[in-house]
Amino acid sequence: MRRILIGFDGSSHGDDALALGRVLAEAAGADAEAVVAIAYKPVIPKDSSGTESDYQARLRHEAEQELERAKQLAPELPAEAFRTVRGSAAGGLHRVAEEIGADAIVVGTSHRGPLGRVWAGSATEQILHGAPCAVAVAPIDYAQLPEERRRLNRIGVAYDGSPESKNALRAGVELAQATGARVAPISVVDLRTPTTVAYGYEKYVEAVRELVAVELREAGDEVAGAADVDLVEREGDPARELAAASADVDLLVAGSRGYGPLKRVLLGSVSARLVREAESPLLLLPRSAIEAGEAA
Repeated sequence: MRRILIGFDGSSHGDDALALGRVLAEAAGADAEAVVAIAYKPVIPKDSSGTESDYQARLRHEAEQELERAKQLAPELPAEAFRTVRGSAAGGLHRVAEEIGADAIVVGTSHRGPLGRVWAGSATEQILHGAPCAVAVAPIDYAQLPEERRRLNRIGVAYDGSPESKNALRAGVELAQATGARVAPISVVDLRTPTTVAYGYEKYVEAVRELVAVELREAGDEVAGAADVDLVEREGDPARELAAASADVDLLVAGSRGYGPLKRVLLGSVSARLVREAESPLLLLPRSAIEAGEAA
């Protein structure tokens, strides 16, 4: 993860995104390239030639002023790393991400919804859905945490043996190797009974538990020798349990669902809930071409 695009909007949630983006850039090492972008609303130009209207110029100027504060918060970044983009938050950031070949877009949570959670249909969720690269979401008040609380000491990975989760595990290991963090693959035993079960419930539960144990062993074997590992098994609703487990990690890595265009983030039921409920920063990976090949 070398090129990181940080979405900044001048609010405290933009501060959270900037803080997380700096953490990820530091983890990426000296080769990291971070860009901080703020989108401003497009309005109809003054005339057919496209001349900028006074109102549009004022919106652009206000965005530039917000970026001045971002420069103060991230003095290590060069002046050219800060840029304004005309368009919606989602459209503007997606466009910049594709232009610079970003490996990740970093955003804060929406100001709407309970306790700062991301609200369905919010700008944050719009940025996530269809993003051309990974998206990291900073939880509310992340920028207010002491620096030592923002260090990546333990990286959780949502793991179920699927191609998406294997991709997430690889990403978690790469970050762990760069930061010295431990990797914690997290698998959830989902005991919700399917509509039809071919045999008794007890045998069904036994089979599910054995499957999760096998998946965790595979994850441990994958990480062995590359990073220190903690295998975590929980029982219950997968989205709820992964969100609860995020309280014990400094970053939770997960894959988005494996449908739709390649290299796009598409929110499935679990990933969408994690975006709204995870207590730690969340790194959500897009479907990759490798995963498409494995699934074919």
